[in-house]
Amino acid sequence: MNHRHLLWQEMGPVESLSFDLEARAESDQAGFVEYLRAANLEIVSTSGAGPMRGAMTRFPDITFAHVEVAPGIVDWPRDQLSWQRASVVVCLAGSVEAVSEGPVWRREPGLILVPPGDTPVRFTLTGEPVEVFYLSLPAGMITELNLPERPVQGAEPVTTEALRPLRAFIGALASATIPADTAAGPMHGAATEVARALVRLISDGENREISVYSRAMKLIMRSYQDAALSGRLLAKWLGVSERTLQAAFAAEHTTVNREIRGHRARAAVAIRRGNPRMPTADLARATGFGSVSSLFRALREADADAELDDGAVAQSAARDPGRKAR
Repeated sequence: MNHRHLLWQEMGPVESLSFDLEARAESDQAGFVEYLRAANLEIVSTSGAGPMRGAMTRFPDITFAHVEVAPGIVDWPRDQLSWQRASVVVCLAGSVEAVSEGPVWRREPGLILVPPGDTPVRFTLTGEPVEVFYLSLPAGMITELNLPERPVQGAEPVTTEALRPLRAFIGALASATIPADTAAGPMHGAATEVARALVRLISDGENREISVYSRAMKLIMRSYQDAALSGRLLAKWLGVSERTLQAAFAAEHTTVNREIRGHRARAAVAIRRGNPRMPTADLARATGFGSVSSLFRALREADADAELDDGAVAQSAARDPGRKAR
C-alpha cells in the first residue's frame, strides 16, 4: 500500500500539530516533515530570512493549516492519489501564485482553489512575511460543484464581510487542540461546512445546474476501477435511459465508453509514474481494464502509450502477441 495512504489511515479522528522551525525543536520539525510527506508537498526553495511556523488541525479527510513562512517556492508534484484531493489557499499577508497546466481557480482577495488532478502545481510565495491558510480537501467537495473545465474569468472579488467569519473559524480551528473523543464528530461537521462555503465562494459555482453529463463524469471518476462499469450501469445509477446518457455525451462530442477508457488510461499512467515496477497485468486490473490488451488499446487511443516504462511495455508486448508495436 502507498506509504502516504498508510500515514493518513494511521490518524485518529482528529490530530493537532504545531511547528516553529526557528525554535529548533526536534519534535516540531519531525511533525512538520511527516506532514509534508503525507501531503506530498515539497519545499523547493526558501529565502530563509523569515519565520516558518504554523499550526494545523487534521481530520482524516480535511486539513486546516495556518502558516507563516518566508518567501519561497513549494511544489505539489501530484500523483495517482491526488485525484482524491483538492487544496485551497487563503492568502492573509504577502502574495501566493499557483501555476499548473491543469485548472487553477483564483478569486480576490488572495483566494486559490486547485481542483483534483495529476498535473503538478507550483506555489510561489512572495512578500514579508507570507501568511496563509492552507486547506487540503476531499475531491468530492469539488466535484459536487460541477465546475467547468476552465475557471470563469472576471469574477467579482469576495467581500470582506463574506470572508471574515470563515477566516475566523479557520484560524481558531487550525490553532485549537481538539479532544478527539469528545468533539471530533460535531467539529468535523462544522469544519466541513465552512470548507464547502469557502470553495463555493472561490468557484462561484453554488447555483450551477448539474447536468447528466457532469453527474456521469463524477461517477466515472469515482468508479473507474470497477471492471463492470459501463454505459448501462451508469444510466441505472443516474436514473436515466441509456439513450439519454448517450445523447448527453454526444452533445459533448464524446462517448461514454471513450471517457471510461480515457480516465482508466490516465489513471494507469499516473500509477505507473508512482510505481514503475508494478506488473502491467496488475496495473490493468487496478484501473478496471479486463486485460493488458485493452489497457494498451486505451493508451494508444489516448496517445499515452509512451508514458509507460519502456521495459515494462516491451515485456508486456512479449507476453501479449496481439499488441501492435508503435
